[in-house]
Amino acid sequence: MAFQLKPSKIQGVGVFALEKFTKGTKLELFEKNDYRFIKKEDIKKKKLNLKLVKNYSIPDIKGYHAPKSFSRMSVGWFLNHSDKPNATFDDKYEYFALKNIRANEEITINYDNL
Repeated sequence: MAFQLKPSKIQGVGVFALEKFTKGTKLELFEKNDYRFIKKEDIKKKKLNLKLVKNYSIPDIKGYHAPKSFSRMSVGWFLNHSDKPNATFDDKYEYFALKNIRANEEITINYDNL
């Protein structure tokens, strides 16, 4: 399974398939345990970069679901939003192709479902 980060027409950098994936294929976009929760009050206390936290994390009422390390992020943290996504995730945050994905196609999800 191969992915590439490169400039996206949607926004900034996106995740692109380097091979084709058929509908239903599990997409291994994240390294195991590449996740942490950052409480809002800990951002200033731990001198975290607020811009990084906001750009690469999923907001929550109490803080942010964030990469374990902003220096070594899994490609999945670069997924862009689409109202017509070609990938989705389940309740365990395992990602799957919603439809056939062509090689060199950007992989997108619907942020509204996070």
